[in-house]
Amino acid sequence: MDHMYARGIARLVACIVMLAAFPSMAEPQASKLAPIFIRSLDLVNATVLECVDSIRDATGKSDPDGEPVNIVVKLPPAVAGKKVTLRFGSVPLDRAIGQLCELAGAQYRLERVAYVISDHLPDHSAFDEEIAKRQGTDAAKQLENIILPSSLPVDGRTLLDAVAWVTAQSMDLDPDGEGLYFALADVDRNGAEVVCPLSLRNVRLLDFVRYLAYVSGLEIELTQTQVLLRPKRNKTKAGSNTH
Repeated sequence: MDHMYARGIARLVACIVMLAAFPSMAEPQASKLAPIFIRSLDLVNATVLECVDSIRDATGKSDPDGEPVNIVVKLPPAVAGKKVTLRFGSVPLDRAIGQLCELAGAQYRLERVAYVISDHLPDHSAFDEEIAKRQGTDAAKQLENIILPSSLPVDGRTLLDAVAWVTAQSMDLDPDGEGLYFALADVDRNGAEVVCPLSLRNVRLLDFVRYLAYVSGLEIELTQTQVLLRPKRNKTKAGSNTH
């Protein structure tokens, strides 16, 4: 009996150690967005996107785990490629991003798992309505429960690449091995080949899909086991087809 008790205690301790070692499995990156200071920036005649990359890298150097903060960017090419000079000593992340946006003529907002920099900030209401409508389905549950890893190699890849990658990830990370199937509907080949500049770390599958739809300008439709990305439809026209 003592031997069985000792084994039980050992297993309990092992489980606690494992949970402590993998906090990202229990909580996405929201906890990483507490006030962060950037040690220094010295960027001369750099594009806005280069400045964003430098700011992101600087947050990783300031983080005890070396994990950069998530920054989602959706800017027109003329703004993204604009040359600016950004020089700071030790400053809060908010100030660095705010100064960059002022120089670029852009806006920013701190959301639950990411900073968003854009010429127009996102409206997630349609996405949230779709999730609420499908609450309880396998697809909605997996979007909520699957946590994507700390490094997502989709930055700069095409929309088609991103959809194929996230499908494979959802299958690999689903304990049942089923995952979700992601598909593009009514998107021509040229649209599918559009570069999708999205790089997120340690987030729910739900958050990744929300920002994938935002940066690609598409809308999401959920079925029981599938996520469809399609061009945004006229609400009046779409509503007239509802049975």
